[in-house]
Amino acid sequence: MRKNFWDYFEKLNFDIGLFQEVYMLPYKIRKKYEVVRGEMNAILIKNNIDVKIKRVNILDIHSKNEVITDFCTSCEIDFFGKPVILISIYNYIGPNERDFSEFLEFLWEYINNNRNKIIIIGEDFNMDEKFQGKYRKWGLIIKNVKERLSKLGYKEVLSISLEFKPHTFISPKNKKPYQLDYLFIPKEVKINEINVVSENEIFNQKPRLSDHLPIIATIEL
Repeated sequence: MRKNFWDYFEKLNFDIGLFQEVYMLPYKIRKKYEVVRGEMNAILIKNNIDVKIKRVNILDIHSKNEVITDFCTSCEIDFFGKPVILISIYNYIGPNERDFSEFLEFLWEYINNNRNKIIIIGEDFNMDEKFQGKYRKWGLIIKNVKERLSKLGYKEVLSISLEFKPHTFISPKNKKPYQLDYLFIPKEVKINEINVVSENEIFNQKPRLSDHLPIIATIEL
């Protein structure tokens, strides 16, 4: 993450952030937010809101396949007396489809066993249903993820909230737009506002703030 990126997000004054592909956080951010870190994920919770972190890394992944533990970081918070689960997922370059599919089995098991809790899942999946050719299998995986989470009672906020097909990434090779980033919340949770940050604010800056367009949502818990 670039310095200017954090300057941008500090001005947004967000309450909770699910970030992927994060390696370093500037001091001004660590001072303002409680941070739950994973290998490449971070969950940021503003210090001055009435939220307590109860547990971290709660998916309880037990596998001989060590790469899958790096796909996510997670925590359970007490949000004004309500148990809320935050999960940040990053499908980083390196593992194959089988590795990520194995990780997803742990995610489905956790959601099934915690139906009484609000679970919010933010992710950089690095996959779009439109993928073809050598990436076709990844396209099938994200299609399955959407269908599985829908059956479990979750909605993908961009698909249901925006009148147009959203994108969060522009391929540098063919300049095609893709949605690689997603936010899933329970279907009963009310969305007050949802936006993908404009290309002008992120891509057209010098230096550009990020390769992906962030998702910003205001919801009622």
